[in-house]
Amino acid sequence: MSMNLDLIKSFAVLGEHCHYGEAARRLNISQPSLTKQIRRLEDLLGAPLFRRGRHGTELTAFGQRFLDEVRPVLSHAGTVWKKGREAARGARGNLAIGFTFSGIEAMSGILSAFQASYPGVDLLFDDVASDVQMTRIAEGALDVGFARMTAGADLAHRRIASDRLSLVYPAHLDEEEVGLDSGRVRGLPLIALQEHIAPGLEAQIQRVLAAHDFRPAVTHRVNGSLTILQLVSAGLGVGLMHESTVRDLVGARGGIRSTPLGDTIASWDISLVWRHDEQSPVVIRFLEVAEELFPRDAAHPNQSPIPDLRSLAHA
Repeated sequence: MSMNLDLIKSFAVLGEHCHYGEAARRLNISQPSLTKQIRRLEDLLGAPLFRRGRHGTELTAFGQRFLDEVRPVLSHAGTVWKKGREAARGARGNLAIGFTFSGIEAMSGILSAFQASYPGVDLLFDDVASDVQMTRIAEGALDVGFARMTAGADLAHRRIASDRLSLVYPAHLDEEEVGLDSGRVRGLPLIALQEHIAPGLEAQIQRVLAAHDFRPAVTHRVNGSLTILQLVSAGLGVGLMHESTVRDLVGARGGIRSTPLGDTIASWDISLVWRHDEQSPVVIRFLEVAEELFPRDAAHPNQSPIPDLRSLAHA
C-alpha cells in the first residue's frame, strides 16, 4: 500500500495544532475536507489518531508515535521537493566545463556572475585542447567549452574572445632587432610546447613560421608554458605563445620581453561551445549568463542562439 503524502501532511498539521479549524486554515482546505482526510488515514492505518477530550482534539498514544515518525519523512520530502524545483530551473546540479588558456579571462567573468546567481551548482573543470573539448561536448562528457572552433564541429557556439601569438624573447635583445624576420631572432633556438599538448596552437605557429619562411635550426620541445618563459629568460631561445599567456607573466618576470604579431594568421577567436539540442536547465542558465556578458555580435552573424528554458519546459 503506497503512502499518501497529502494525508500525512494534513495529519501532521492537525497533530501540531490539535484544532481542526486552525489546521484547515493552514492547509487552505475546508474543515469537512480535513475531517474526511483524517478518517481516511485512520481507516488505512487501522487505528484512531485523535480523540475528543476535555480540552478539544487530542492525539492518541498511537497518533503521537505516528506523528513523531512522519515528521522526518515530511521534512525529507520537503527537501527533495525544494531540490527538485531548484534543479528544474537550473539552480542546482553539475556543470562540466572545458577550457583552453585563451578562454580563461572570459570564462572567469562568466563564472563569477554565474556563481553569484546560482551558488547551488557544482562546477567541474577540464583543461584540455580545443579538439578534445569538441569531442567531449559532443559525447556528453563536457557540457560547455571555451575553445577554438574546430573545422567541421557540429556544435553551437558564441564568439566571446580573441587571442594572437606573441613573440617572447630575451630582454638583452634590442627591440629594433626583434621580429620573425630578424636575423638575431632566426639565429636562436625556438622553444615550443610538445606538439600533442596544444595541437591547435602548434598548427597556428607552423602557419606563421611558414608565412615568414622561418625554419628554426633547433627546436626545443617542453611540457609547459612556464618552462618556455624560464628558458627564454635564461637566454636559451625565443618562443611563440598566446598573448593572453604572456601579457601578465612577462611583466612579472625579469629577463623577458614580448611583442604581439600583427599577422592575421597569428590571431584566432575563442568561442563558448555547447550542444545544439541542449536541454539541461543548468547549462541553459549558464548560457543565459554568458549571453548577458557577451551578447550576439552583429559583426559575427553566424553565432548560435541561446536555448529558451521556458520553451523547453512546455515542449
